[in-house]
Amino acid sequence: LRALGSHLASLAERLAASEASRTVRVLLEPGRFLVGACGAYVARVVDRKTMDGKQVVILDGGIHHVLRPVLVGQEQRIVVLTGSSAGPAADAPGSAPPVMIAGPLCTGLDVFAGQAAIAPPDPGDLVAVLQSGAYGLSASPVSFLSHPMAAEVLVRAGTVTLIRPGGAFSAPL
Repeated sequence: LRALGSHLASLAERLAASEASRTVRVLLEPGRFLVGACGAYVARVVDRKTMDGKQVVILDGGIHHVLRPVLVGQEQRIVVLTGSSAGPAADAPGSAPPVMIAGPLCTGLDVFAGQAAIAPPDPGDLVAVLQSGAYGLSASPVSFLSHPMAAEVLVRAGTVTLIRPGGAFSAPL
């Protein structure tokens, strides 16, 4: 990040030195590079069932809040935050058969992970979909079948701030 800043400062100096480019503004959208690893999408388990011998966990939120897993076809890393399955020991690969983590939408695309290496959490437990800091709510179909919008919360230096409350989707009339 420091190297990027240094290069951008050098570019700004070169642009400012020329009459032709003095008023040019450089805008950079680093997206996932800066914030991808920082965010976590937290959802509550609403159901757990077995389908064809495989454990399936259904969350109260899905791709209408975090679309990235479907966009790139990459499973997200999932950790269990509360309940008897919580903690690093329970999340160790090989400690339990793989679990499918899915959202509540009526589409087969609503899957965060088809083979999560976690102990299956129980209804009511909280799980975190890690590395959700980019392409989360702002890039997701928040109005899908009028499911509620997720809240956005910032945790910085131990202080929690509600950035955007969750709730029902409302479109302008």
